[in-house]
Amino acid sequence: MAVIPKVPFEELLKREPELKESDIQALREWCSKQPHLPKISPTELAVFLHSNYYRVEPTKNTIETFYTIRSHIPEFFNNRDPFGVKELRQAFNTACYMQLDGTTPEGYQIAYGRFIDLDPSHYVYNDCMKYWNMVTDLWIRQMGTMKGHLFVVDIDGITFGHAGRLSPMGLKKYLTFLQEGLPVRLKGLHFLNSMPVMEIILGMMKPFMKKELMDIVRFFPLLFSCSGIFNYYCMFM
Repeated sequence: MAVIPKVPFEELLKREPELKESDIQALREWCSKQPHLPKISPTELAVFLHSNYYRVEPTKNTIETFYTIRSHIPEFFNNRDPFGVKELRQAFNTACYMQLDGTTPEGYQIAYGRFIDLDPSHYVYNDCMKYWNMVTDLWIRQMGTMKGHLFVVDIDGITFGHAGRLSPMGLKKYLTFLQEGLPVRLKGLHFLNSMPVMEIILGMMKPFMKKELMDIVRFFPLLFSCSGIFNYYCMFM
């Protein structure tokens, strides 16, 4: 199976004027003294550093959290063979997650998700979150640093049956990773085609959401089709 190459570190140096080789060297030296961490490439360190607006100490915290959480939540991050894991193939038939081409007027990249099979009995939260994390991992690997990241979820067709298959602990695990470990500059978490069931889901999420995340959550009414989403963000954001 072909491996998607990382963005070369030299390209990131040209792209990001705030990126300093001295900061990367300082992080490499720190990582070398952390025996529990894997070998982290200069490109990966640059992405972590960029996500923290080039502050070295917060970057160390993000690196620690990223690898610690991934090692402690195997249901999200292990057994990710798309051909060999039956449950993952079922997730591919349940939901559709992707990065959208282009950017918003502010230059932000968009990751988009929606259900394609609306039968709640086919929805398994852990498997779909594994799929979502695979997509975001690939997105970051392909793009490297990005000015900002926008997560857009179309909840058209979601029912109380779907909400009943969620668990507070499962939501806590992902929201902790999103807020403390994922090397992104998150600019928005948007829910399209919102409906009353979202109040229940949000109620389950709120205890695990920091104010910074709550401030960028947005809900949009029943107005959107898949084909019109990107045009909306280009025209009105």
